[in-house]
Amino acid sequence: PREAAVLERKRRRRRRRLKLGGDSSRRRSTRRPLSAAISASAAAAATVLLLLFQGSEGSSFDVWDVYTKLEHAPKNLPFTKGMHDRGAQALRLLTSTWGVCQSTIAFVVTTGFLSRSNMDLSHARLTNKCGPSIAHICHFQDVATFSAKLGVHWSPVPGDEVAGFFLLDSMWKQLDSEVCSDLSSFQRIKHPARSNMPNFDLPQWLLQQLDRVAIPACGELMGRSYVKVGDDSAKEACSQHLVEEMLTATVDIWRYSVKEVWAELYPALFAGEQPLPSPFDLLVVGCATLESDPVSPLLDLGAGGLFLDADRHSIRVAQQKWARNRRILNATVHPGTFHTLLAKHAEVLQNVQVLQVDIDSMDGPVVMKALEHFAPTAVVVELREVVPFPFRHACQTTNTRGVARGGANLNYWRCELGIRGYTLFAMDTQDAVFVRSEKAQKYDAFARGERWRFLGMLGAYLRQVIATLPPSAFFLEEPAAETATTEHDRRSRQRNWFHWLAAAEPHGLLESVWKNLTDEEPEIPFLLML
Repeated sequence: PREAAVLERKRRRRRRRLKLGGDSSRRRSTRRPLSAAISASAAAAATVLLLLFQGSEGSSFDVWDVYTKLEHAPKNLPFTKGMHDRGAQALRLLTSTWGVCQSTIAFVVTTGFLSRSNMDLSHARLTNKCGPSIAHICHFQDVATFSAKLGVHWSPVPGDEVAGFFLLDSMWKQLDSEVCSDLSSFQRIKHPARSNMPNFDLPQWLLQQLDRVAIPACGELMGRSYVKVGDDSAKEACSQHLVEEMLTATVDIWRYSVKEVWAELYPALFAGEQPLPSPFDLLVVGCATLESDPVSPLLDLGAGGLFLDADRHSIRVAQQKWARNRRILNATVHPGTFHTLLAKHAEVLQNVQVLQVDIDSMDGPVVMKALEHFAPTAVVVELREVVPFPFRHACQTTNTRGVARGGANLNYWRCELGIRGYTLFAMDTQDAVFVRSEKAQKYDAFARGERWRFLGMLGAYLRQVIATLPPSAFFLEEPAAETATTEHDRRSRQRNWFHWLAAAEPHGLLESVWKNLTDEEPEIPFLLML
């Protein structure tokens, strides 16, 4: 009941703050009659569009807009003490892109701080680790570059000269959108990926993706004649219609956190109207400590099951807190031996309602192997966009050799889970929840048809990839001459990624994508296809 009350308060807050910079991931009730829901959601869609395209002071909203702001960091950050002791101010860099509010920490580096740290500027520029236990990726940026790239400035420290900033690149944290609601105090800058996609045409890209999966575009609007006769006015009307439909459909797929979906899928449980069935099992591979886990609301209700992770320390922490009616084990999972492990612990897997896999390696094969044994209501997976939509990518080894190429991307999950009877229900900046199609059909968003759901997925996907760039992306240098070094190739990978996303003919890029992935580490087997 307490969890249900918290979720209800969040829902009411989201309804009230449906405005530019607010979280537009509003959910529609699953209990209303369908006709009423469609009527109400049509009005809501118009409101969303108006607010998306009408920015503050009459300016137009663009999905590529980035809003930035520097402020003093909250004082409850213990890891800033060592930097404070040497005279460094801790600042918080806030960014808001397409309604996604994020932050990281920037330390002000002064000449006095460098002296007290026995460093000079050359040492600062070589620094790549800082923060708690020197465990986070960190880059030094001089004052001019920092101000030019991020559009933010910081007043000089009295009696000291500011040399630059240490920016924590791996402490990129998503915040409640209310933190970024006052965009009038932010600076609007150009999105760093925009220069890599100068000719990106969103309506045309949407048309290409619909055509690729054989979903009619605007057919009921203009009889699809524009496709054959080249009617420019019809094309323009269709383009505008598709963009509007994508933006409104995105509301049905996007969530601030996928944790929200459990109250939608099991409303009676979270409303306290019925007890949790026994057994109600979860199969979680890569559970870590189970803190802030996508399935944590179900754990709070008392769900049991099997929980596995290869990290011993994480398992010890999880066992101390969550072991009441659960089997939590330290184990490395491989699809070739997974069936043996499942058979050994079958007594805690009698009614598997949710499957979750997040091991940053062979996630795809492990999920498919698990689905040979169970038919859960929902499957939770991590989105690892090594290559962009519409490419499909999945790692095929447990040893990624320290390269961040494990897991699988959205289009791989969409295709493989779709074949097995699952459809995308919700996603956030990191995870996605797929639900059995027969259960998903009960919800309003899925009654609107295949195109609506597909456009909603594309909108949520674009929101994810546009809004979640790491801070280092703002400081990528322009491409060098054709004689690029291997190191430059690595730094250009993100630029290539957006080039692949915007490509009109991705089939012609398969060889380029393959070469790019194998140049850095050729010994990592993976699946790549369209």
